[in-house]
Amino acid sequence: MATTELVSTIDWATVRMEELRSVRDHAPESSPDELFGLAFSGGGIRSATFNLGVLQALAKQRLLHDVDFLSTISGGGYIGGWLTAWLGRERQKLREALPAARSRDVNGRALDTVSEALARNEGIPQIEHLRRFSNYLTPKKSFMSADFWTAITTHFRNTLLNQLMLVPLLMMVCGAAWLFTVVTARWFDADPALRPTEVVKSLTSAALFFAAVFTGFNLVDSDSAPATGAAAPRRRWTGEGMVAFVMAVTFAACWGLVLLVGAWEPPRTATLLATTPLGAKLAALASLLRVEAFATRVDAAQTWQLTPTVQELLFWIERGVVCYVRLVALCGIAMVLGWAVRRWLRGGDGLPAGRSAAAMGRGVLALLLSSLFAGAVGGLVCFGIARVLGLPFVDAHVWLVAGPGTVAIAIAIGVTITLHVGLMGRDFSEAVREWLARAGAWLCIVGVSLLLVFAVTFIAPPVFCRAPAWVLGSGGVGWLVTTGAGLAFGHGAKTGVPGASSTRELVTRLAPYFFVVGLLGLVAEVLYLFFANGPAFEGQDGIAAAFFAESFVGCMERTDVLAWHLPLATCALTLLACFGLVVLMAWRVDVNLFSYHGFYRNRIARCYLGASNAERRPHPFTGFDERDNPQFATLEGRPFHIVSAALNLTSGNHLAWQERSAASYTFTPLYCGYSFGRGAELRGGYYPTPEYRGGGLHLATAVATSGAAASPNMGYHTSPAVAFLLTMFNIRLGWWMPNSNAAIGPGAGALRRWRRGGPRFGLFNILKELFGSVDEDSRYVYVSDGGHFDNMGLYELVRRGCTRIVVCDGEADGAYQFEGIASAIAKCRADLDVDIVLDVTEIRPLADGGPCLAHFVRGEVRYPEGTPGTLLYLKSSLVDREMLAADLRHYAYAHTDFPHQSTGDQWFDESQFEAYRLLGLCIGTAAIKDSFRRDRDGRLHMKPA
Repeated sequence: MATTELVSTIDWATVRMEELRSVRDHAPESSPDELFGLAFSGGGIRSATFNLGVLQALAKQRLLHDVDFLSTISGGGYIGGWLTAWLGRERQKLREALPAARSRDVNGRALDTVSEALARNEGIPQIEHLRRFSNYLTPKKSFMSADFWTAITTHFRNTLLNQLMLVPLLMMVCGAAWLFTVVTARWFDADPALRPTEVVKSLTSAALFFAAVFTGFNLVDSDSAPATGAAAPRRRWTGEGMVAFVMAVTFAACWGLVLLVGAWEPPRTATLLATTPLGAKLAALASLLRVEAFATRVDAAQTWQLTPTVQELLFWIERGVVCYVRLVALCGIAMVLGWAVRRWLRGGDGLPAGRSAAAMGRGVLALLLSSLFAGAVGGLVCFGIARVLGLPFVDAHVWLVAGPGTVAIAIAIGVTITLHVGLMGRDFSEAVREWLARAGAWLCIVGVSLLLVFAVTFIAPPVFCRAPAWVLGSGGVGWLVTTGAGLAFGHGAKTGVPGASSTRELVTRLAPYFFVVGLLGLVAEVLYLFFANGPAFEGQDGIAAAFFAESFVGCMERTDVLAWHLPLATCALTLLACFGLVVLMAWRVDVNLFSYHGFYRNRIARCYLGASNAERRPHPFTGFDERDNPQFATLEGRPFHIVSAALNLTSGNHLAWQERSAASYTFTPLYCGYSFGRGAELRGGYYPTPEYRGGGLHLATAVATSGAAASPNMGYHTSPAVAFLLTMFNIRLGWWMPNSNAAIGPGAGALRRWRRGGPRFGLFNILKELFGSVDEDSRYVYVSDGGHFDNMGLYELVRRGCTRIVVCDGEADGAYQFEGIASAIAKCRADLDVDIVLDVTEIRPLADGGPCLAHFVRGEVRYPEGTPGTLLYLKSSLVDREMLAADLRHYAYAHTDFPHQSTGDQWFDESQFEAYRLLGLCIGTAAIKDSFRRDRDGRLHMKPA
């Protein structure tokens, strides 16, 4: 199908068929039916250089001609991209010279040329280029080199642009607290006769009504029978987004109640029946009906004078009963509406599962009766809140009323509902109790968040201004050191893996919280100084100046003075300006282009892809040539290159995947996308690679995304707190790709997003990175290092049914825990029903620092249909230093952590580069000679396990 006719995503079956057709079209006539897969693991430049040696071993044995699929991850993708680009350019030369040649002939000749060059290893420009740029991020090793400072200035530029969107967003959070406080102060400061009390009552009642209605609709799916016959409607009323809306409306209503409760002034003297509106109504009703006995009691009661406390207590009990019964009635009406809509949409009877109409009637009666008692208790709670939020307290600390007061009202509502649920007992289904428990959890989350925001906004400025200088100094230094340690450890390879240092893990977990609290405190201080030194306070003896001269208690009092006198327009305009800056930056600053990805991608292209560019003409000032980076779609050939990355699912609904938090995402010359699940639960899809961004995906973009190890979302390494820290400092190498899931947005709109390449408005994407909350249910998905899912590259080869697989493991694993290969085997078994039996005992050293017994082992691959397969596993390891070449032996003795030096070391020198290349060549040569043979017909055979 022509790409211009594409209106939906491509499924996995079609993708696999097209890949097999491509492989066989480029295969020699003598190629066997079995598929041969080669995998290069992650591990940065260490893995790339080690696998360069393995490639040379394969070339010397002429095995490159037999490889069908090349699967690469992260650092393995560097050298895999190097090989793919070299082969592609050789094929292009042959096509120009032999325009009538068949594709398989062109591919065979290109492989001949590349294999012969790799086998020689002397005077090869492509390898010499790698040696020159082995320090590929900053080729010139000097503190004053332009390369070093380019890295610094690029990161500073992108981080500044990033924070111009995020810091104003945080300022909006603190500014919102000021706005609520200022509006609350204006309410209490107004003449009681001029307060729009009825308006607030109406708005509060409307908010409670909407909250009840949407709660009722949301409860429908929790307590209704399954659909019969008709298709289920879309879940418009049951998602967490709708629950968040209900929470927002509920807290808005709570804030309105705070205004009404805080302004309440009980009468000084009153009789029993005149105390409450209900009592007055009962007295009027008795007179109207001429009930003499009751009227007599009323007359007697008129003489009972009550204390103000009792009067206020009776008022709030009556108010609690009336308001809560109304709320329950509203929710009941909403439930009835929800059941009716459900019956209309789904064709069922709309009743809860296992409940009859009579039982429903009894349940409604119990609901209303129990609401009387629950409402009375709620009134008692509100009585306590009213006592705390009395007018003297409001005058002293209005911000406590606006923030914690709102939370207190929400707690009162929560206590009332909790009591009501207990009184209902078995008349509430388990599903409804679970829903209410989850709603209570969200109520707590929002409430705690509000308390923290108000506490930081109004307490941090006095702390900053009145704390001793030595406390501020040591705290500031500690904050910077902790933040730096969190940044260093947060994206390190030794964090979040078995056996990691407990101290390192503790620092990584705590550092983001220290940073967030300190940053919010600084934002709150800046916002306070801006408000206090504004034009509204000129000539008032300088609130800010007096602020610094007061004690801590005096500073708190000055904060209250500022809240009472700050002009509402100033606060609102400040919020509006911050909002405008956030929108502008999110619209103009591309979330992909201004991460660290571009810096990383360009240097990979210069080093690895530019090595085969014979016409390379770098810019004399920057040193880059755009022709180094070819379009991936133009490199279709054999071996068919699969660049594997990780689709992050850190907040998805796949509960069984909470440990892995990722799925496989692939880039190939034909298609890009993902597919996981089985049967009806199959998710995902693929888009044509040539259509990406209207001109095709470039190879360096795929390789850099596959190597995006330092990212806020890192599959099973993800921590929300660390994600916040890394996003704030723009440690972001991942890439936002248009979602190829057909269920998200099939049709022309989805294809337009694919051709556009990335989000136009990146605010929501950056927020997902900030909170470590990404999934596959949005229009754009977050793709990062393939090692965040499978660091071996094995998964995609098994998925394509390869029966001869060579995995070259160059990851850092000094403890020889084999976590990478074990994780890949476990995922193949869980997702693909493929068992792999591999015994790595011989590769593990016999004692600390001792040699290994073998560099490689063979295992058995058992496909569900019974097809046998063999896995050859090569591990970067040392058998005996004395058996190594002289230069390699010298390097091994001088560097005791060789060949498992840190992945963080991406700055190789010449000796380090040569040591890893030579090790790969030695291991690859030994493994190939031991595991492969050819028969008289030239057919390749692999020795079984």
